[in-house]
Amino acid sequence: MTYQRDAFIEVIHQAAKADLSIIFLTADFGAPALDAFRAECPKQVMHAGISEQNMVSVATGLALSGKRVYVYAMSPFFARCYEQLKVAALNEAPITVVSVGGGLGYAGAGPSHYSLEDIALYRTLIGAEVYTASDTTLATQLAHLTLGTPKLRIIRLERSDKVLYNIPVDIEQGYAALKGTGIPVVTCGHLVGFFREQGRTVYDVFRIKPLPDALLSDLLEYPTVETYEEQFLPGGLGEAIAAGLCRHRLYGMPERPIIENGTRDQLLESAWNLSSI
Repeated sequence: MTYQRDAFIEVIHQAAKADLSIIFLTADFGAPALDAFRAECPKQVMHAGISEQNMVSVATGLALSGKRVYVYAMSPFFARCYEQLKVAALNEAPITVVSVGGGLGYAGAGPSHYSLEDIALYRTLIGAEVYTASDTTLATQLAHLTLGTPKLRIIRLERSDKVLYNIPVDIEQGYAALKGTGIPVVTCGHLVGFFREQGRTVYDVFRIKPLPDALLSDLLEYPTVETYEEQFLPGGLGEAIAAGLCRHRLYGMPERPIIENGTRDQLLESAWNLSSI
């Protein structure tokens, strides 16, 4: 069986043979598929060492220079790169973050390797798309997605070779409904397989940001749904679902680069057109 990371990297490897603009950066993190990639395309794979922050900064510069850039590391160590990812988002740098082992994916390594807040962090990056693969089929499809229109994307991969989908899913839809019994469970990643083994109805939300509008319409058909996630609740998938289903008005800063200068009140007026509220 093929692990998600190898399935993903193999797609990028094959594309890189015909596209010299594809650059793959790794922060002291390997994979069998990456070894093959490096052996065949040595000038397109860069080892950044144990230096994730610098790797993201280098990737941002490369992306803004026209390269198609991937950065690859363990999920818990991308947390230290938040400032660099924020700058990448501000500059609309089209890099792909390949994050492996979110949630409790590295449970055996102890608390320093738990990644229970990464979704909350990624959801705040302006203009970013956030995806989570629940199986190798999705990992392969997401790799092909990143080779399409360049933009800032975070791809969260599991340390798993599990196959849940025998045929491709509708990536553009952003979620898949897996029918079973009981109160519907809305989740992503490892927990999709966990609840499917119990025979539950599961909504696999593989595009966490932007949240699919059709998903929210589907969920409104049920009197009750439950969300489960390997994340702390603040800022996670559950809060995203709750906010999407909320009928109240929610106001925040517009999700775009805020580059204007002015007083605090002037910037708020620009964001919300307060005089018309």
